[in-house]
Amino acid sequence: MRAVDHSDNGRVSTTNQPEQPRRPSLIADPLRTTAVLLAIIAVLAGARYLLSDAPTTPVQPIDYAPKAEAARAVAPFDVLAPDKLPAGWRATSVRYEAGEEPTWHLGVLTDQDKYVGIEQAVGTVDDLVESYAAGSEPVGSIEIGEGTWQLLRDGDETTLVRDDGASATLVTGDAPQADVELMVELLEP
Repeated sequence: MRAVDHSDNGRVSTTNQPEQPRRPSLIADPLRTTAVLLAIIAVLAGARYLLSDAPTTPVQPIDYAPKAEAARAVAPFDVLAPDKLPAGWRATSVRYEAGEEPTWHLGVLTDQDKYVGIEQAVGTVDDLVESYAAGSEPVGSIEIGEGTWQLLRDGDETTLVRDDGASATLVTGDAPQADVELMVELLEP
C-alpha cells in the first residue's frame, strides 16, 4: 500500500474558480421591467393631467329662459337677462335663490370661451362687488342704454355695476370689455 502525505507543504492554492454566470430569472426580470415601464407611464400621464388646462368634459349649454321667467314671477326686483344670446355664446349656469335676500345669477361663455356673469341681489352695489368682484378698483363710469354703470377692473376682469333701487346689478367677467358691455346692452326685465 502506498502512503499518502497529507502534510502542509506551505503552498496555498489561489486559483480563482470562474463564477457561474447568473441565470436570469424567468419571472422576476420581466416583472421588474413591467413595473418600471408602468411607473414611467404613470408619471407621464400625471404630468400631462397636471399641466393641461383643457377641461376633461366640455361645458354643456343650458336653456336659461324658463328659470328667468320663473324668477321674474316671484323676485322683488326686475330680473335681468338677455332675450337671446349672440351667436356662439352659451349659458352655462343659472339660478334664482329666494329668501330674505333673493339673488339672480346667469353665467355665460362667449364665442371665445370667455366668461361673463350677471349677478343681481337685494342689497347694495358694495355688497355685490365684495361678493363677486372683490379686489376690483373703480376706473370710471359708462353710459349704456339709458343707464349709468360704474366701471371697475381687476387685472383682466371687467366689472360693470349699478344700483337699481330695489336691487343692485353686477355684470363681470374675463371677457373683453366690449363683450361685458354687450351683455349689459342685451339685458331685459
